[in-house]
Amino acid sequence: VLVSGGAGTGKTLIGLEVARRKAESGLRVAYICFNRLLAQWIGQQVEKNKTPNLITGTVNSLLNEMTDTHPPQRAGESWWEFEGLNQIMEKLTSPSLGGLARFDYLVVDELQDILSKPLLWDCLKELFGDTLANSHYLLMGDFEHQTLSVDMETVLENLGEIESHSCHWKLQENCRNYKELGDLTVKISGFDTPPWVGYMRSGGGFDVASTKLYPNVTDQIDLLEQEINSLERQGYKLTDITVLSYQSYKSNVFESLKGRGVSIVDAERPEANCVNYSTVKKFKGMESPVILLADVYFSPDEIEYQSRLFYTALTRSTERVVIFCKESAKYTLSNWMNPSD
Repeated sequence: VLVSGGAGTGKTLIGLEVARRKAESGLRVAYICFNRLLAQWIGQQVEKNKTPNLITGTVNSLLNEMTDTHPPQRAGESWWEFEGLNQIMEKLTSPSLGGLARFDYLVVDELQDILSKPLLWDCLKELFGDTLANSHYLLMGDFEHQTLSVDMETVLENLGEIESHSCHWKLQENCRNYKELGDLTVKISGFDTPPWVGYMRSGGGFDVASTKLYPNVTDQIDLLEQEINSLERQGYKLTDITVLSYQSYKSNVFESLKGRGVSIVDAERPEANCVNYSTVKKFKGMESPVILLADVYFSPDEIEYQSRLFYTALTRSTERVVIFCKESAKYTLSNWMNPSD
C-alpha cells in the first residue's frame, strides 16, 4: 500500500497502528523513517506498548546496524551519500547476509526524502522481498508539498516504480491543525492547491498565529523570554513549547535563552519541565502544542525555498504559533500572509 497526504493528515499514526498489528500477528516488522527526531518518537511509542517483533529507526541507522557498518568520526556528506551506502549494499547482497536482512512487512515513513537519494533507496529495497511485487509494505509520504531540498525528478521516477506494484490511498483531511492556521500556511507557502480538502479539528481562533517583530538579536531573545513566561501564566507547561529556528544552522537563540535561565533543551534530548529547541528541518514529522518560530529573515537567493519552509514550520503546531520576524523582513512576510493586497 502507498499512502500519500499532506502534513497533519495522520500518516505516522496510521503507520504505527499497522506496524503494531502486523507485528502482533507474528510477522517480523520494521518501521523506518528519515528524520532522527521522528525515529526517536516512534521508538518511544513502540517501547511504551511493548510491541514484539517490531524494530524502529532511521533508514541510515537501521542499515548501518544491520550490516555492522560504522561511520568514521566526523563522517562527511560524501560518506553518508556514497561511500557508506556502497559498503552497506555490498554487505546486503553478499551470500553471508543476503535474505537474512529481509522483513516480512515494512512500514516506511517520509518516503519522499528516501526516494530522492537513489543509492539509499536501492539499499532499502534489499530489506523487502526478492522484488517489490512480491513484498508486503506500507509506504507513506508527502510527494507534493513536503519536498524541501529534494530532487523531485528523482523522487517521481522512483515513485513510478512503486505505484506500478501498489494500491494508492490519499489522505486529504488535516487532523492536526486548526483551519485558521492551515489556511495561513497555504497562503504563506504560495501553494496553488491546498494540501487538504478539510479540517477535522474545530475551534482555534484568530490568535492561533501571531507575529512579533525584532530589530536585533537581543530584542528577539527578550521577546522569546517574555512569550515563554506569558505562555506559562496561561497554563501551558514548558514541555508544550518548542522553539524552532527558521534558519538551518544552530542560532544563538538556544544558548542565549539558556543564559537567561530559561529551562530549554535540544529536542533530541528532551527533559521534564523544559522547553524544546530545534530547527524547522530537524523537527519535520513532529508536533508541539506551541511553536515559537525564531530567526525569521530571508535571503533574496532562496525566496521560494524559504516560503515553502513555512509549510513545515507552521504545521508542527497543534494549538498556537508565534512568528518572530526581523524588522527588515516584515514586508516580505506581510506580502506572503496577504498575497491579494
